[in-house]
Amino acid sequence: LYRTDELGAVGGKEELFERIPRRLYGDNSLRLASLLFWGGFIAAMFLSSKWTPVPEFADAVVGQEALEKYEAMYEESFSSSTYSPEDRIFMAGYYIYHNASIGLRCFVMGLAFGIGGMFAIVFNAVIIGATFGYLSFRVRHRARAVRTDGDCAVGRRGYETRLRAGRYGGPQPE
Repeated sequence: LYRTDELGAVGGKEELFERIPRRLYGDNSLRLASLLFWGGFIAAMFLSSKWTPVPEFADAVVGQEALEKYEAMYEESFSSSTYSPEDRIFMAGYYIYHNASIGLRCFVMGLAFGIGGMFAIVFNAVIIGATFGYLSFRVRHRARAVRTDGDCAVGRRGYETRLRAGRYGGPQPE
């Protein structure tokens, strides 16, 4: 009744890279869910961007207070010393709890012919897309390569700055 096939290295590779993608590609429910999510996400992202015909879209969907919190949150590096280990553990626990509760809600709402689940997909896509579109043009994103000592340096400018500060060996720039 509950027989499983033994997957060796070859069988596991075949299952992972051949059978599963073939099954997923042929699943019409997954296609519909992807279309709903990415359609809502891209539309909301465009409507929240600087090219929008509706300038207050992000404020109306997400709320100005939440957008200000997101801006403040993403201005600061997560690797900075303002977060204690206890804060990081609490945040990780909260994200796990929150994501699990979203999954359970989507499952329960999907029991009525999938309508509730589709609503949850579109709702989450619009919120995420609006937030992403808003932050993409308002928060100054800084690419960071986090090193073990917590310092960040990316690209030529970061390297030259660190050279001037004498943090790397070698010739100093003029």
